[in-house]
Amino acid sequence: MLRRIQRSIMRVAVVFATSMAVIGAGVTVASSAGAATIYPYSYGPIVNANSGQCLAVWGGAMRADQPAVQWPCIDSPDQDWSFYPISGDPNWYQIHDLKDPSYCLSSSAPSGLEGLELMIELCNSSSPDEYFKPTQVAATGDWVLTSGEGGLVAAVNGASTSPGAAVIGWQNQVVNGSHLEQQWDPIYYLT
Repeated sequence: MLRRIQRSIMRVAVVFATSMAVIGAGVTVASSAGAATIYPYSYGPIVNANSGQCLAVWGGAMRADQPAVQWPCIDSPDQDWSFYPISGDPNWYQIHDLKDPSYCLSSSAPSGLEGLELMIELCNSSSPDEYFKPTQVAATGDWVLTSGEGGLVAAVNGASTSPGAAVIGWQNQVVNGSHLEQQWDPIYYLT
């Protein structure tokens, strides 16, 4: 129960901070936690449920094979992401980085090989390693992001809460809200 309260406080703090950052821009901020939807083409940070830190690109550098990490949410463009639906299948998305939308989150784990870092790559709509299926966890309202390449989920390595910890592909172990390192909360700026 205490853990759930702490997570709720972290979520409110992130929504408040991002709201203050865009208050003058005529933009609304919405969290998807508890909402049974992903907002295609909207953008915002994706927050890890375990650490309260944002999905980010290591060093903010937009180049192929740059690793995905968790980092304290600092309203940086490399921490803002957008879900683009895959043509012909509304359950699968490419996750584009707002800093340079030509780059997408990618899982290069062939045959479900666990522990490989997720990274960014130049977007290729025919590449299943860039497909992710968000599935909501009923117990928490957060989301599991399953890769189209190998069926692994995005997870913070070792359930770390340290800034810079790698985001890797791992077997889905979420049961009744467990394994928060595998759960994410997209927060959107809705125009």
